[in-house]
Amino acid sequence: MLCLILIPATCLAYNPNAIKDGMEIIKGPSGLHDFNLITFISKLINVAAGLMGIIVVVLILIIGFRCMASMGSEEASVNLRKSFVDLIIGIIIIFSSYSIAHFIFSTVLSAS
Repeated sequence: MLCLILIPATCLAYNPNAIKDGMEIIKGPSGLHDFNLITFISKLINVAAGLMGIIVVVLILIIGFRCMASMGSEEASVNLRKSFVDLIIGIIIIFSSYSIAHFIFSTVLSAS
């Protein structure tokens, strides 16, 4: 019997814009005025590319120190050459993935 009394009350209290109005109240003080998922992902990719760049620089330094420490050893120079080629391939993959992602996100942002 109680359900018959409460169901119409909840139906009449339903406001389809209540969630939107509540989000407007929250957005103001929190600083989330212009949150866009696409710009967030593009900023995340930029940060990841920067971190990968730092890792590449560190790896170049490590390979350089290992080259100096090898003192002309034939086996060490073969391993260093392989490491350097792997590093160059990694740099190419990083730059190409960054440029593809940049192209895709700039196209999506300009279309919307």
